[in-house]
Amino acid sequence: MIKILLVDDERSVLNLLRHFITSPEMEIVAATQSSEEALELASQLRPDVVISDIRMPELSGLDMVRQMKERYPDMDFIMISGYQDFEYAYHALKLGVTEYLLKPIRQSELLEALEKLMEKRREGSGAREITQTARRQRIDEENRSVRKKSWLQSAVSRALDMTDAAEEFLASPDCFDGSYRYVQGIVVKIDHFDWQEGITAQDVSKYTRDVSRYVMQGAESLCADMEYITDGNKGYILLCHNVTSEMWDTLHKRYNIYIKEENYKYEGHLTATICIGSRQETLAEAPLSFLHALITLHGRIEFGAGKILEYESRKYWNGEKLLNGEMMERYFGALQKLDEEAAVMEMKRLFETVRVPEGKGGYYYAMAEQFMELTEAELISMADTAVETEAGEGIQEVLDNCSCLEHVIRKLEDWLAERIRYYDELFHRSESKVIKTAKAFVNENYSRPIGLNETAEVVSLNPIYFSAVFKEQTGEKFTAYLQNVRIGKAKELLRTTNLPVKKVAEQVGYIDEKYFSRLFFKATGVKPAEYRKYYAQ
Repeated sequence: MIKILLVDDERSVLNLLRHFITSPEMEIVAATQSSEEALELASQLRPDVVISDIRMPELSGLDMVRQMKERYPDMDFIMISGYQDFEYAYHALKLGVTEYLLKPIRQSELLEALEKLMEKRREGSGAREITQTARRQRIDEENRSVRKKSWLQSAVSRALDMTDAAEEFLASPDCFDGSYRYVQGIVVKIDHFDWQEGITAQDVSKYTRDVSRYVMQGAESLCADMEYITDGNKGYILLCHNVTSEMWDTLHKRYNIYIKEENYKYEGHLTATICIGSRQETLAEAPLSFLHALITLHGRIEFGAGKILEYESRKYWNGEKLLNGEMMERYFGALQKLDEEAAVMEMKRLFETVRVPEGKGGYYYAMAEQFMELTEAELISMADTAVETEAGEGIQEVLDNCSCLEHVIRKLEDWLAERIRYYDELFHRSESKVIKTAKAFVNENYSRPIGLNETAEVVSLNPIYFSAVFKEQTGEKFTAYLQNVRIGKAKELLRTTNLPVKKVAEQVGYIDEKYFSRLFFKATGVKPAEYRKYYAQ
């Protein structure tokens, strides 16, 4: 017979456990809703098994187990929880918890766990020692796996940040087997073309895990150690191995067949691309290998998705600027007018006229990135610096499922249309830099024969569009604003100088004195000479 102590802050759970445990070989010696009280009961009753919730309001279930284990090392524990989180299970197992059950608790699972404990106790101290050794080994292995994944996440994060990936970090983690000569990063990328109905993000994530595991299985016999993590539609695999070309020959054959079969299964709507990074000699250089695998991934736009692509530095974009001011001049002209149709047309012309050097990858990705950066910078320069703007999608989000130039242009077309509409709305919503520039131009040049066309040219906007934006943001027509500035300056001259009315008219931009006088009377209700008579200083 085994003695059992029940611990849970919910009375209903305690009642349920009592209902489940009916065997004459199992005695419930006490039940409590307090973990603090459970410590006292354990001291008084010395139960064989403690069944406890992992989350308790006073002392947590894990802390309670830790204290009991220190005092009563032969005591067994079954933890129950509604939290499906590996971290809780991991810490519980590390403390020596025998079983970990998730709510809602099933009677069959609970009784099975208790039967295992009874059998273990019948086998005696020798069996106990063996069981504890096996448990420790399992915990050590799980601990090692968690540490490997954590380290791998750090390596991948550094590669994704595009920092100095070879910089020393966690140079010799003891969680990896050290009997290897090379480390190599592999990126598995799942492209979901056209987001066909019926294929969900969960399907894509599952497919990413399946392909990543398949890659691991193929390399297992050739590696001293390995680990992988996945993030949505990307998998990151680290291989620690001692072989070179023969390994990749084997994997190439295996993967090519697998990828073709999988692409056929999903009718081409889900496509797996495997990108192999550079070979490095230490784990500290693993981020560099992953960085090279990610650069290789960008090359699928030129080389095509659904393949195995291996990094070679000479095959990829070397970092030079692909777009210059002269190439972008016509495009910027359309962008400054916020002319969506013209801007999209010029964008397409740019990508269709640039020719990628034969056998080079990553050019279109780099070109798209530069195009987006230059576009955003130009739009921001058109807006008032005091106006807070929202960033658009980044290069990763825009090109995430692009595997050819056609896809790139289609995605950039959508992105560009969204950014132009956003800034168009922004300019209409608040007085932008365009309007402030226009007003400054008028206040500096009102004495010259300027008008709508000249001012629109200064701010690089179509006159019709500029007129509409000016009215939207200021509440008055541009011609009315220009006239009001000129009449205001004329009032000042009439008050402070003895210039003839004809000269005053000329200095505020009117050649015809009679026309000026009619405008002045319409604006003020008096003629220029009368205004001087009334208001001269």
